[in-house]
Amino acid sequence: MNAEIASMTSPFTRITYVLSDQQFERIRHAKVLVFGLGGVGSFVCEALVRSGVGTLGVVDHDVVDITNLNRQLIATMAAVGQRKTDLMRDRCLSINPDLTLITYPVFYPDPTIDVSAYDLVIDAIDSVPSKI
Repeated sequence: MNAEIASMTSPFTRITYVLSDQQFERIRHAKVLVFGLGGVGSFVCEALVRSGVGTLGVVDHDVVDITNLNRQLIATMAAVGQRKTDLMRDRCLSINPDLTLITYPVFYPDPTIDVSAYDLVIDAIDSVPSKI
C-alpha cells in the first residue's frame, strides 16, 4: 500500500482495504463511458467516481425535467432545464477533481463518440433505437 493511502489522506483509502494495489491502479487508469444519465446512469457515474475511476465519459442529450426529480441523482429543482452532462460533470469533479471527465451532450449514435477509446462501456439509456 502506498504512503498516501496508508496515511488516510486519500479519498480512496477504504477501497484499498478490499483491493490490492494492482487492482486499484487498474481502476485508477480505467476509461469508462456511460450512456444515459437518468435513474441508473447518474448513480453508476457517481459510484465509479467514488471508486477511483480515472477517466469517465458521459453521454446524454437531455436536460433535467421536473419529472426526473423522483429518481435521478442530479435532478433537483435548481437543475431543471440544465444539461445532464454539465450537471454530472460538476458533481463528479466536486467529488474527485483529479478525474478526467469528457461530456458528450449528444443523442447517440453520434460520430464524435469513439467507444473504442474506452475500456468499459455502460448502457444506461432508455431509447430503444439508440440501444440497437
